[in-house]
Amino acid sequence: MKTTRFSARNPAAIAAAALIVLLFGLLSLTRLPVQLLPDTKNPQIWISVNWREAAPSEVEEALVEPIEEAMRGLSGMTEMRSQINRGGGGVSLTFEIGTDMTRVMLDVVSRINTLPPLPPDADEPQVFDGAPWNRENAASILVRPLPGNDTADMAAAYQKLMEEVVEPRLSRVEGVSQINLEGGRPSEVQIRFDAHRLAALGITPQQLASTVIAARDTSAGFVNMGRRQFTVRVTGREPIADLGNLIVSWNGERPLYLRDVADVGVGLQDQQAFSFRNGVPGYYLTIQRIRPRTSSPCSTASRSRRPAEPAGGRGGARCRDFA
Repeated sequence: MKTTRFSARNPAAIAAAALIVLLFGLLSLTRLPVQLLPDTKNPQIWISVNWREAAPSEVEEALVEPIEEAMRGLSGMTEMRSQINRGGGGVSLTFEIGTDMTRVMLDVVSRINTLPPLPPDADEPQVFDGAPWNRENAASILVRPLPGNDTADMAAAYQKLMEEVVEPRLSRVEGVSQINLEGGRPSEVQIRFDAHRLAALGITPQQLASTVIAARDTSAGFVNMGRRQFTVRVTGREPIADLGNLIVSWNGERPLYLRDVADVGVGLQDQQAFSFRNGVPGYYLTIQRIRPRTSSPCSTASRSRRPAEPAGGRGGARCRDFA
């Protein structure tokens, strides 16, 4: 009764207290972490297959269909979807929410081990927890030079360090599915030709480019011999060291090799994007995760700091994460 009488005698104070409580409630609601909400996405498993330069029909018959047959009847599976393209493909398996994915993963790997022998030049199937189109960014990392380091081109100076040290270490962190080197300059094969030499030999740059592009493995279909069926493939891909021996044209009966009209080497790609932090050049990376049910962006980002620290000490750079 005392509380009721006090409220009736002091309506202004009660209204002010109610407004304060409402204000704090609204502020708390806007700052509520979204990660605390339950995840209702169906768990998925992606089985990737690669067969260099194989036709889609060959990939389907020799790789994808045997995997589909082996994966039928998995416990809790609700959908099986295949994706096939030239040179590879994959099978996506979707399961019910709450399925024990550890047990399912072991079952999938066990069934893959029972598949018939693969084609000699096909890669072994790889199993990933999550479909490639269902991956989420857990954190972003900006690697920048330490004070006193006047490196102008971070991508050129630290590309090898990022590919051979930083990326493998971050890939081993629990919950990380893929590391994207956004600010890098990957290696590429560079062919620098002499335009005057080409003109003197009657070769156009377009003809030279077409000849180099055509130097790859090509599928030639199947050949039936008795009860057996063989895959026919025309090999044309050459190692970089032997690429100069590629015949680009003929001068009468004399072949003209690529080394006669161009220099072949390996270099870095031209820079397509730039990363700066407060006017200082940096190297940008993104970390993707595929298991939101067992790892959150904050925990994945915090674990990714530890393996990244030694790289900063070696390369004279500092890593900062922006989740």
